Amino acid sequence: MSPASRRESSSRSRRWTIADFVVAAGVCLAAACLFFPAILNSRYHHQLNVCQMKMRDIGLALTDYSMNDRRGMFPAIPAKGNMAVAGMYAPTLVDNGFVDDPNVFYCPAKSNTIVLKIPHVDDILSLSAEAPELQVVQGNMGGDYAYTLGYYENGKLRGVRNQGREFYPVLADEPLEHLSDSVITSHGSGQNLFFEDGRVAFLSKRTRPGTENDDLF
Repeated sequence: MSPASRRESSSRSRRWTIADFVVAAGVCLAAACLFFPAILNSRYHHQLNVCQMKMRDIGLALTDYSMNDRRGMFPAIPAKGNMAVAGMYAPTLVDNGFVDDPNVFYCPAKSNTIVLKIPHVDDILSLSAEAPELQVVQGNMGGDYAYTLGYYENGKLRGVRNQGREFYPVLADEPLEHLSDSVITSHGSGQNLFFEDGRVAFLSKRTRPGTENDDLF
């Protein structure tokens, strides 16, 4: 062979065929199938951990509030008026100095939440009961965590005293009352719960662990 013919043969050998492209595309697709789920799973666990840490901070603030209350009560929710919503716990904690950073009330896994700030108690009381913005404030001021309303006794709404109970839920991500067993939330199949004894746990069911029909809520 002459040098020119050897160069031409070498050039042809370096050209990609359709089969080469198919194989390369298959390798890239297989790598993507392994890589992207790992990223999504990592992001999911990060969001779950952040929401748990924020819930733990709120729980500590609630515990401190109860320890400073002469009766050992968590923030009580009025039965009527502008403050008669579960989310009132957040402005109460902020106004009394138990929470410094209002962002602690927002969970990154619930990206649909749009709240600029936690309102002050005086701002809530200053709104007219007929004012359209009152409903907006009431619906958002609790952030992404559902707070216990307490319980009814003799037709009167009672607040909750901190007794350190192991399975008494004080905060939850999304209790979803219409689901009696499994819970599907922004965290997947389950939710974060803060219990009265200071624990934060991720549970996949509404029932108390170790029981069949003891609904936590």
